[in-house]
Amino acid sequence: MHAGLIQVGEELATRGPVRLASDLEAIGEPLAWSLRAASTDLVVPLASVPRAGVRLDDFLKTRFVEIIIHADDIAVSVGLDTPDFPATAWAAAAAVVSDTTTNEGEGAEFVLASSRPGRHR
Repeated sequence: MHAGLIQVGEELATRGPVRLASDLEAIGEPLAWSLRAASTDLVVPLASVPRAGVRLDDFLKTRFVEIIIHADDIAVSVGLDTPDFPATAWAAAAAVVSDTTTNEGEGAEFVLASSRPGRHR
């Protein structure tokens, strides 16, 4: 699957950034409408875990984490500031990271590292 995604990404990249932005803009409103109409209890299958899934609401929150982290990685790599995301996106991402670290027994580490740079156990 990974190699297939790379191939599709490379093919789409040949169209250029203006076409990509146009394509994304064209699907934005229909996608937003579909998401607003969907039940948050809808289960999204996980490709990486057969016969497993996650509630749509929880799945979308994990996407905030991915978007924020990857957008920041890209910005840093080209010398730009971290993109400005809505406070709700930051809050959702922080909640996912907090829940994940707590569930993995790293809650104290997360809280202490968040309190100030260089502060962790």
